[in-house]
Amino acid sequence: MNMIQEAEKYVTKLIEDAIKPIYTYHNLEHTQNVVKHSIKISEGLEFSEEQKEILILAAWFHDSGYYEDYSNHEELSARNARVFLEARNYPEEKIDQVTQAILHTKIPHPPCDNPVCNALCDADLYHLASKSYMKSSEQLREEKQALYKREIPPKEYWEGTLVFLQNHKYKTKCGKKLFAKKKEQNYQKVVAKIKGYHEKELRKLNEKVEKLESQNMKLKMPQRGIETMFKVTARNQINLSSIADSKANLMISVNSIIISAIFFIFKNIMDVPHFIIPCIILLIVCLVTITYSVMATRPIVTDGKFSEEDVKKKRVNLLFFGNFHDMDLGIYSKALKGMMTDYDELYDSLIKDQYYLGKVLGKKYRFLRISYTIFMYGLILSVAAFILAAIYQPLMW
Repeated sequence: MNMIQEAEKYVTKLIEDAIKPIYTYHNLEHTQNVVKHSIKISEGLEFSEEQKEILILAAWFHDSGYYEDYSNHEELSARNARVFLEARNYPEEKIDQVTQAILHTKIPHPPCDNPVCNALCDADLYHLASKSYMKSSEQLREEKQALYKREIPPKEYWEGTLVFLQNHKYKTKCGKKLFAKKKEQNYQKVVAKIKGYHEKELRKLNEKVEKLESQNMKLKMPQRGIETMFKVTARNQINLSSIADSKANLMISVNSIIISAIFFIFKNIMDVPHFIIPCIILLIVCLVTITYSVMATRPIVTDGKFSEEDVKKKRVNLLFFGNFHDMDLGIYSKALKGMMTDYDELYDSLIKDQYYLGKVLGKKYRFLRISYTIFMYGLILSVAAFILAAIYQPLMW
């Protein structure tokens, strides 16, 4: 068994004995991959057999001290390699080269002209160019969290990773050839991931700004002025409704008197038969006028009940008596108290109340206008009919 095989067996057992579940990245698989890429780089650089052996031995031992003290593992790994090699009478000069290569894997890498050191540094960071880089990097974050005994926020970790990728350069020509292009692809993936975090934070920030602006607007809104506006508007609408009712009652009274007079006249109508048609016209005009006046004042009342679903979906106006006049006090009180605790719903209800009062007023005044119009033109027509009857009917009779 040669020295490399002995080292493989020794380090494999060392890692298997020391490994714990927290080491999600620095495990036996990682060491084996570093050895594999070290061989590939040594072949690409056409190392001598001696250089290749030194590189592979350093690759096997480069993380062997990680499980004792992760913060100082390069020195411990170099010590492990020295103890192992000295016990097997490995040449001192070669031992120094192995330990020197291991010590140079400490990040940031110290400058070195030794191609073996540079080759090991490139092999140790092969994962920067691997297809599974994002996954292995996340495993490294989990491992660091366990070792540091604190949570590392994903955004913080990936921003630090991005800085590392920006500053890192592969040292050997073979390393650049094998890894540089793929590393750039992974770099872009990290950029995209951080951009996603920034966009998410920006969305949250915009939502907070909008919420604060909304709260600020509510604070700036002149509450007393709004309440005064609602009071004045409600009072004006009640006054207009009262005026409409008064006008309608006036029309009903006047036309009722006229109808009574017509019926009184009809007792002696046979003495003046030529006035029958004008009287009938006037009677029809008064009747239609009264009908529209009554429609203007006729109240509209709903069933006076609503469900909890109506309250939840805001389909009912709790301020209009027509919606609650047939409800139990307890149910209505609960619904009204719920509305009073919701600023927006309260003002929405006040707005709806004003709106529907306006709709009712519009209907009242529309019927009232029709009533006055019929009365005006009907009265003119009736007077004209009486005049014509008075002038022409005696001649006909």
